[in-house]
This record gives sequence, C-alpha cells and structure tokens, in this order.
Amino acid sequence: MTSFSELFPSDPKIIKDITREGEIVTLRVQPNTDLYHSPTISATNAPELTTHVEHFQRASVTVSGNWTLLYDQGGIVLWLGKRWIKAGVEFVNGHANISSVATVDGHSDWALMPFEGQRVRIELARDEEGSGVWVGLIKEDGSNIALRHVTGFFDGKDTEVPSVGVYAARPKDGDDTPLTVKFEQWELHQSS
Repeated sequence: MTSFSELFPSDPKIIKDITREGEIVTLRVQPNTDLYHSPTISATNAPELTTHVEHFQRASVTVSGNWTLLYDQGGIVLWLGKRWIKAGVEFVNGHANISSVATVDGHSDWALMPFEGQRVRIELARDEEGSGVWVGLIKEDGSNIALRHVTGFFDGKDTEVPSVGVYAARPKDGDDTPLTVKFEQWELHQSS
C-alpha cells in the first residue's frame, strides 16, 4: 500500500485538522497531545492516521514539521494491543532529533539521535525471526541505518491485529499555535 487514502483517524474526536493533497498529508495538532507512558505520565491522545494490517512486514514515511516547542514530534507508529513503537522527529535541546520510543511492557523506552535538518525518512520493519521490529533511518541514497531493535514485539500470543500509520503530537502547552507536520512517501508492505 502506498496511498495515504488507506489511513484513517484512529480517534476522529482527536484529529481536528487534516489536509490531504495527493500523496501528501498534513496534520495540525494542538498542545497537550502525546503518546508516552512512564510511572508519572500516561498519554495516548496523539492524533494518528492508521490502518489495520494482518501481515505487517514494514512501513516507511518521510516526515517534516515546524518543530519549535520542547517535545514537538511526528512520525510513524505501530500498535499491537497495548504495545506500540513510534519513530520520527522530536524537538529536544533546541533542535530536531531522530526519536524512537518502544512501549512493550507498559512503560516507554525513549532514544534520541541528533541530526541536521527538519525532515527525515523513517522505517519500521519486522525482523527476520518475525518477533522483533527494526527502527531504521533511510538515507537519501536509499541505504538504511539501524537505530533500534525492539525484540519480542510480536510474541506469537497476539490476538489483536496490528495497526500502523502516522502520528503527530505537541505535548507542551506553550501557546495555542498548532504544530504542523507533513507526511510524504508513505509505503506499507505486508507478507502474503
């Protein structure tokens, strides 16, 4: 699947502003939205466009935004029941970073990698054993840099159907200005 038309709001009450122009989707999200779990934070109100995919293999997207407030973010997300992985761009320490968060056992494990620019192509791909997920950065030449390996994401006991798509969030309440995140080049591959 290579069309954003196959992605739908996971919660239509949360997504207020979506623009679809051909194969480009723009989300404008309000402050106080996030997707994160810690002992003190439990937030799952980030606007998402997702689709169910029974035989997930890999998905990728190019993401860019007007990152200005701490923790402004957008990227790709994969759900399986209460487990999820998100990866993309997150604004921390005054600049955009490549970010990935894995939540497998109820709490989020967060990783950052600085990069130059405002735009990145990110991929989530099922590993060769089929139980883990690789998070990767796709460079302009098409090569892939492995950023993280989430083991045991697909544990074989799953009764839920995975869903995958794009998300954006503005966790901080700095002003009423929405965060604008643009998604391009969506690709989703399933096994047969």
